[in-house]
Amino acid sequence: MTAIFDNIIRQLFLFIKIRIGIYKLEALSKCPVCSHGKLQNCSKHLRGFVKIELKKCLHCGVIFQTPRLDSGSLQRFYEFEYRFSLFDLHKDIVENTFNRGIRRGEKISRFLEKGGISIEGKRIYEIGCGYGGILEYFKSRGCSVWGSDFTPKAVNYGRNRGLNLEVGSLGILRSLEIKPEIVILSHVLEHIEKPVEFLKEINDLIDEKTIVYVEIPVLEKRSVQIGHLVFYTPETLNDTLARSGLNLVDCNEKIQAVCSKLSL
Repeated sequence: MTAIFDNIIRQLFLFIKIRIGIYKLEALSKCPVCSHGKLQNCSKHLRGFVKIELKKCLHCGVIFQTPRLDSGSLQRFYEFEYRFSLFDLHKDIVENTFNRGIRRGEKISRFLEKGGISIEGKRIYEIGCGYGGILEYFKSRGCSVWGSDFTPKAVNYGRNRGLNLEVGSLGILRSLEIKPEIVILSHVLEHIEKPVEFLKEINDLIDEKTIVYVEIPVLEKRSVQIGHLVFYTPETLNDTLARSGLNLVDCNEKIQAVCSKLSL
């Protein structure tokens, strides 16, 4: 019950911050993936106290949120609120989230190994690692792991668990002398304002042997929230990756996917 009350209060605070202008909204006139302006109203949702509208690009087919939090507001939202609890429902919620990450790591490994990708002893970098549960799992499998996240509290928690984490996005990936063999984007791409630019930057920082794992939520009522900016299908994900110089190797209906650099 405490967790439910905590969520209600946080949603109310988010609504108030938007209404009084602490968080600012921006309306998009063009698709965030292909930049075309032919858009169609898709659906409207109420998440807590906040109204969320989705539109569909009639050129590439991607569905996205507009209006949405602007860049500065998104940065503050992720840094101070996204993984924050009013009660700091510290141990229970954080531990549960960390353990859920471990289970997700196991699920990721099953998907990769089913596709013939060995993970034992691999160098793995995760963008948007949160508390580090996914990386904890891969560390237990003998992998060398690094990660980054925008939330300082989450990063500090993972560091205290012995994980090599940094606050930010692609900082460690840029600084690694040896390229990672696997890059993980688990429930990250839907949060990205400019997905093609973001993926192009990743593409520039990996080599031909690097595998990029992408997992994103399917569009359904519970997945619509203020931080989920873009929704994909396997087809629109394939198009977005191709625009970024990446090749979709495998993808299932739950949108767990593996990609790599496009062959020249």
